Amino acid sequence: MIWCLWAPAAFTGGKLFAPLLFVAAVFQAPSLAGSVRAGLRLDVLLALILLAWLTISALWSPAELSLTTGSLSGGDFSVDAPQIRFGFTIIAAALLIVGALQWDPKTPSRLPVLMAGAGLFLLLGLLVITPLRETIVEGHGAGILPSAQSAGRAVNLLALSLPLAMAVLVGRLEGRVLYLSLGLILFGFLGVTVWMDGAAALIGLVVGFGILIGLRAMPKRGWVRLFDAIALTTLATPALVWGAISALSGIASSFPTSAHQRLFIWEATVRRVFEKPILGHGADASTTWHRTFAEEPDWLALMPANYELVRIVPGHPHNMPLQVWVETGMIGALLLAGALAMFGRRLPTPDQFDKGALLAAAGVAGVAVTLFFVSYSAWDESFWASLAIVSAAIICLNKLGQSTA
Repeated sequence: MIWCLWAPAAFTGGKLFAPLLFVAAVFQAPSLAGSVRAGLRLDVLLALILLAWLTISALWSPAELSLTTGSLSGGDFSVDAPQIRFGFTIIAAALLIVGALQWDPKTPSRLPVLMAGAGLFLLLGLLVITPLRETIVEGHGAGILPSAQSAGRAVNLLALSLPLAMAVLVGRLEGRVLYLSLGLILFGFLGVTVWMDGAAALIGLVVGFGILIGLRAMPKRGWVRLFDAIALTTLATPALVWGAISALSGIASSFPTSAHQRLFIWEATVRRVFEKPILGHGADASTTWHRTFAEEPDWLALMPANYELVRIVPGHPHNMPLQVWVETGMIGALLLAGALAMFGRRLPTPDQFDKGALLAAAGVAGVAVTLFFVSYSAWDESFWASLAIVSAAIICLNKLGQSTA
């Protein structure tokens, strides 16, 4: 169900993935019950404590606590509270992944073909609309073409799904046919990311290639080292961001507008971190910061025309660790870092992965880490849902590869 709908859902920005994940996860409830009886994992426990702390932080948040908005009858119903969205997504992700861990591939499966087809179909669709980029950015294709934001998210979702497609091809093709297929896929992906301004997606796959090299060099401790590095970077994010801003201030004006603007977003957020470093400003606090570039004349002078009324922090800091720091403080950052470090220790060692599954896992990890640090809101349920889906798919690929080895 999920992989048949992957490409259409991606074109709408991926908002459908959280409901799809929840529906699929409902069928895994008995599996989760057995897992809980076996003992609660420390990484899951820390994630649940982080969720509880996020909920508590709403008590001092300037954001109005609104559980839901709209109505089902009006077609505009949505869940506003990040605690609810994030919490249900974590639970559904756990259900689906536990189901994948307990899946027994005794019979031939169509799942790899569906996964590969979904990624390649999404790539083809984005290649078709790439010449219409200006129309999409200007919003003239409403009702026919995706919005600029949805198109950007579709590129990121393509980056998450392409490693799976490539892994399937590695397991089924050989020789020149394999290399030609992979070359065409990467060439098409490069074209999409360049024309659609998908720098984060492109950087993510490059990072994924570096992760693959690292995992092969450390077949026993690769995942532990990777997640320890992510955890330490999460803890040091405010200092690292401040140092990067200082180091790049002299050349930032030569960056693309989106990259230059992101530096200003991060600088404004770090200033807020220092205001309440222990407890943070509370859940969803960053959505209430309406300060514009007009109130920072020095920054405004470095931005293109008509940026006077643009919010410096447009809803969230576009950096998940930084958002965790600013909204839940050092306590939230410690919980997140602890969960990441423990998760790395619970993964199978790299040498226990099938060749194709390791390729997929490294590629997905590279894209996820990049988006984690430069793109989405920390409480974006669509991102976590899509990551849970591809993670479950990697588990299934690994099981299939080992069963046929």
